[in-house]
Amino acid sequence: MFGFLLQRHHFVYLKNYLDFLVLLPPVLDLMKNASATWRQQGHTLVTPPDVNKLKVLSSFSAGYLNRLTSEIQKLDRQCDSVISDVNIFFEELRAAIKDAPGSGIRMSVNSLDHRKFTLFVSDKFIALPPTNVDGLLHELALRLIYLGSDVGEVKSQMRELNLDIHTIFFNFIDTLALDMCLCHRGQTKLDHYNFRGGVFLPGMKQITPKAQLVELEKIYRKASSAINNMNDFLFGLRYFADSAGRELIARNRKMNLGGLVLKLSGISLFVAEIDVLSEQIKIWSKT
Repeated sequence: MFGFLLQRHHFVYLKNYLDFLVLLPPVLDLMKNASATWRQQGHTLVTPPDVNKLKVLSSFSAGYLNRLTSEIQKLDRQCDSVISDVNIFFEELRAAIKDAPGSGIRMSVNSLDHRKFTLFVSDKFIALPPTNVDGLLHELALRLIYLGSDVGEVKSQMRELNLDIHTIFFNFIDTLALDMCLCHRGQTKLDHYNFRGGVFLPGMKQITPKAQLVELEKIYRKASSAINNMNDFLFGLRYFADSAGRELIARNRKMNLGGLVLKLSGISLFVAEIDVLSEQIKIWSKT
């Protein structure tokens, strides 16, 4: 349901945005110097871009994008681990019920030996080491909930990135399209930077000022679209992980093995959705 939100071209859009951010600071310095020169020549300048603010924002955004790759790779590994934990536990539970004497599905959950489950030999527990099957279920629930929480952390980075991109482009694009000075109406800042200062936007030396503004708009629009889609994708991943974990937490502690199988069957639907989305994450992390 959410997988379509994450496509390969979205990664290309973000890479183009990152490339632009990396090349932007030295261009901003040149623009600042050019503005200072014209002011010294007696021109009454319209407010120039806030170079220092833009440099800080572009640095933060570039940092977010660079860290995003490692964060996504970490999520990829975490998804694989949690999916494997749930699926293996479910398979082992079904096998244990099948091998149980008599009517296994009517037995209590804790009648099974928790030490025979793969999850019990885990080298790291979120909570205390389980002492029964119910404890194993609680551990599974926590792993799902923690996955959702970690997805939420990445999602918060996307939110910051989204805020920064709007600030950068609205402060930058809008300013470049304004007149350079009060004494020369109709000549934009970008016109002056290009033709009098020899300053061009990153990778745009061969095109006109008007075309450069169009390219800036494209970078902004496409990067914003990619960020919004990724944000929605992460919302879906967090929803399924958190829902599965909380559904498991809310189980009836008095249910028998048959009831537990039914409960896990429902939870498996959430986990299947996580599995589908994790495949998209693999594409993301390798792009």
